Amino acid sequence: MTTVEAVTELTLDRFHKCLEEGKPVSALGHLLIIVNLEPTLKAQLCPVLLSLLGSLSISLAAEHRYEDLLKCYEEILGVYGDNEVVLNNIGSQLYRFSHLKESRLYFQKACDVNPSYLPAFRNLQNVTNVLVERWHFRMLNDTVRNETFRAAIVKRAGKAAPTAIDIGTGTGLLSLYLKESGAEYVCACDYSSVMTYIAQQVFDINLPPKSVLMVNKLSTDMRIPADIPFRCSLVVTETMDSGLLGEHLLSTLDHAWDHLLLPPSPSMPRVIPSGATVFGTPIQSNKIARKNRLLPACRSSEACGEQLDWSGLSVRQIKSEPYDTENLYTDAGCRYLSDPVELFSFNFNDPQEIKQRLRSEIEKSVKVKFSQSGYLDAIAVWFEANLDNDLKITTSPLSEDHCTSWHHAIFPCDSNYVVADTEAVLVCKCDRGVLNVRMDCDISANQSVIPLEESVIRFLNSPSYLSALGKAIARVCSDGLSVSRVIDMSLFPHQGLLLSKNLESKLLAINDLPNHLIKKLVKRNKIKSELVSRKTFCETERAKNDLAMEEKYDLLIVNFVESRGEISQDLVKMTEEVIGKFLKPNGTIIPCKTEIWGRLVSSTQLVNENRVTNPRLETEFVLNKFINEYRVSTHLDVNMKEVDFEPLSEPFLIASIPTRQMYSKDNLSWEVKVPIIQDGRLQAALYWFNTALYNDVTYSTSSDDSFASQAAEVFSEDIPVSSSDIVILKCLYSYGVIKLDVV
Repeated sequence: MTTVEAVTELTLDRFHKCLEEGKPVSALGHLLIIVNLEPTLKAQLCPVLLSLLGSLSISLAAEHRYEDLLKCYEEILGVYGDNEVVLNNIGSQLYRFSHLKESRLYFQKACDVNPSYLPAFRNLQNVTNVLVERWHFRMLNDTVRNETFRAAIVKRAGKAAPTAIDIGTGTGLLSLYLKESGAEYVCACDYSSVMTYIAQQVFDINLPPKSVLMVNKLSTDMRIPADIPFRCSLVVTETMDSGLLGEHLLSTLDHAWDHLLLPPSPSMPRVIPSGATVFGTPIQSNKIARKNRLLPACRSSEACGEQLDWSGLSVRQIKSEPYDTENLYTDAGCRYLSDPVELFSFNFNDPQEIKQRLRSEIEKSVKVKFSQSGYLDAIAVWFEANLDNDLKITTSPLSEDHCTSWHHAIFPCDSNYVVADTEAVLVCKCDRGVLNVRMDCDISANQSVIPLEESVIRFLNSPSYLSALGKAIARVCSDGLSVSRVIDMSLFPHQGLLLSKNLESKLLAINDLPNHLIKKLVKRNKIKSELVSRKTFCETERAKNDLAMEEKYDLLIVNFVESRGEISQDLVKMTEEVIGKFLKPNGTIIPCKTEIWGRLVSSTQLVNENRVTNPRLETEFVLNKFINEYRVSTHLDVNMKEVDFEPLSEPFLIASIPTRQMYSKDNLSWEVKVPIIQDGRLQAALYWFNTALYNDVTYSTSSDDSFASQAAEVFSEDIPVSSSDIVILKCLYSYGVIKLDVV
């Protein structure tokens, strides 16, 4: 035995001893020594390292030794820096402990090492979306918003207001406008460390050194003189959400008046915007209604098939916020049932009014006259901000000059039918800075309801899918296949419960639904309770060995497509285990395959939500390139019927994946030759899923009442194409992750 072999063997013994004693840091040191001594063992020991990473990260994080943890990662990179699996694993551990910026660096390194490694690709997309929300791109591409703020700042800043604070600076654009307008002192603040980093890059390249003081804090945490040396003469802010107040605008301004601004001046307004007015109107919208409550069959254009009896049961979407957000600019099916009415107005240059709004509950009633008949599905709310006495911006979906940065606040109602020329009272409340709106004829406010996730309600409001699923089950039965024992992993076990009701099938429903809802439906539909059992996904995972000892099941019903328009990795993983342990070898699986369909398009709308293309932010200021580093290619929750696009191809089949290949951990790859049908600039590929439920029974998530949205892959650069061209689209798939690109 050579000296190296002897040392390696000794070190290996110490490595195993450290593992047994629960000393992951020491174990890591020994493992890296082994690999350095015997590089041929590098690949063999990689799985051991990956297993060690988890315990190492948990151990050091529990002791808050994050610097030591990062040092360990750096040591690992010295040996495994070219291994995409290790890099992705380190990124995942950092993400788990909320070190998002650092995790993104490792995911990016993994993608650089192997662009086809799909777990790192998805992780990079996900963490980037968390770090920089997509509305930043839409906002910077909104010329109306930008130029109106610019004009207001030019009028106010400078000699009259030489010192200014930009609250919630984002990329720093308003601070650039302040310096352009002659402000001597500008402080920009933002809570996000990533946006602070981007803004500082923007300031460094566009302005002389130290032109803007950048503070990585909420403005409400800033103090004089710790953060800024003196009170300032002007505040500019865009901390307004779709309902105006949702980003704590009033408390932000209240703090600014108390701690950061000079006293109010009748001749010199100190806040841009100077005030705002909130408007609302009742609307009918199938799109909104089907996310919030079960709709009657009369509101569907599709045949519903057999339904469960839901009488006496009322479900509503789980609410974590006072209101939802929707883009009414593109909702062609939205009907406005009355003229807009004013709900509240705010004067941001009156600190006493702001305090009153924050310290009290203000409620008012406004009469609404319905101009047309329809279903009262929601109250839509938007705002008009007065930047000064002359300049204003509006988010009204009824205005041709609206900003595109903000969408609209939606307060769902109970879908009562209202008649033209009748009246109702709209009750609006500003409760300590929180906006709430309802109609007095909305019975849902006083009704006992069962809360469900939006995705489940959309699923139940998809009669075309439920009908297709019923047809598929009927075909299974007519082919003489057994459905005596059924596992239903759908968002809601609709078909499984019907099988228990009609055929007395033994049902195992695997979902995270409220258990009392299933019990009530079983009782309401006169289903024998002993036929139905339910487990959550976590319970199924924990009990999989016990379940595997039971009699196997005949039929598995699963739905891989999430409501956002992507494949669920969790369901893919669970399906692999269920098929392997619970399903009979000749058991039936619905669906039998999943197809990815696509269409090549040109779409300015998609591009504007993907990256900053505003030419003024390339010529007048250098800004685009810094924020565009955080763009992502995959856009989820896309509604093709609301996207403004020019089709450059017909719809085409991208890939067909049998269900037993859905959990392939190796990349599946396809290249598709796509004929171009007209000249244009290829910017994106829209895609959706067609599922073969059983034999010739199919369903498409592009259906009008689909439970799932569609998705888009937006390419990094425009590609000029002509009608005679053939474009080759490459698709990679692995374990639920899809990546599309033009070859």
